Amino acid sequence: MHNHEQYWLAPELVRAGKCSEASEVYSMGSLAKQILPPDSKYPWELHNWVYESQHYHPYHRPTLQEGIEACRDALVALQD
Repeated sequence: MHNHEQYWLAPELVRAGKCSEASEVYSMGSLAKQILPPDSKYPWELHNWVYESQHYHPYHRPTLQEGIEACRDALVALQD
């Protein structure tokens, strides 16, 4: 596996190949981290979800539902 492919994979996927909601959260957080500019005006909750989604231990990551809610809230806030 190439290093650029591993960036998107949760550590537990690299080690054991075991997929879970937490590993999907890690991947979504990696994607969001690339898309959202660091100086963006998105609400803190979305930035926090992205940051927490990258935690090494899967049981410390937020849920996908929390990420969906953070995205929804960010969109509403940006419309105001």
